[in-house]
Amino acid sequence: MSQATGYFVRDTLVDYSVLNSLPVERREKIQALTVEYSRSAYIDVRTQLGPDQARRMSNKQRNSITSTACRVFDIEREINQLLKSDSQLQEEATKEAMEAKQSEINRIGYRIRDIENYLQ
Repeated sequence: MSQATGYFVRDTLVDYSVLNSLPVERREKIQALTVEYSRSAYIDVRTQLGPDQARRMSNKQRNSITSTACRVFDIEREINQLLKSDSQLQEEATKEAMEAKQSEINRIGYRIRDIENYLQ
């Protein structure tokens, strides 16, 4: 007898142990997003749609599938962010801030180089 360890939202595993360790607000948000995902008429075009079916679809059907898929991708991305621990989020924010600072330093350095080249 196997015990369920979690469930999938598209390609993301929502592990019950991780879900239960999260704060209540995040847990409720994940549950709301999961309900929205399960209610959507998402068709995974990688596995559930053949080339003949895709060719026979109208533009309206194709646009409907595309918009639903985009919303499901957004849901999956939000759930991935909500499942991260506070330390992971803090590390990512620090890394992003460092990259932004380095980008600004590089931009200023390039600007100085350009000015020096033009003034020679």
